[in-house]
Amino acid sequence: MVGIAYAASTEGAFELHNFHDTLSLTLGVRDEGMYLVFARVDILNRDGDHQDCVVKISSRNGTNLLDRVTLRIPGGNTRVAVPLQGTLRVPHDTKEIIEIRCNTFNGVAQESSLFAVQISELKFSAA
Repeated sequence: MVGIAYAASTEGAFELHNFHDTLSLTLGVRDEGMYLVFARVDILNRDGDHQDCVVKISSRNGTNLLDRVTLRIPGGNTRVAVPLQGTLRVPHDTKEIIEIRCNTFNGVAQESSLFAVQISELKFSAA
């Protein structure tokens, strides 16, 4: 099987306010199959205090959660890189849209990237 990889990235900055989910990047996947999904986004805390941050990758307009990271960012213009990973099955004759969504009290999401790499099979370890 020849694998397919989809990729998207942006250096764009997206304002984050009052813990409202904000879409920072999307990636369309058209080919049927199983995919490993990797994502990354930088979150800047613009507030002087520490604040919580949530970053998610999902599909189906946020209803199919692939991964979620919650972390606390130190105050004072501190930036953190948030990596995520997950799996996605794309059914026949379906286009899936993968999204990165972020939220925090007062910050910025920037330098987002998404990769979906098609694989022939995925086996989970029973360790």
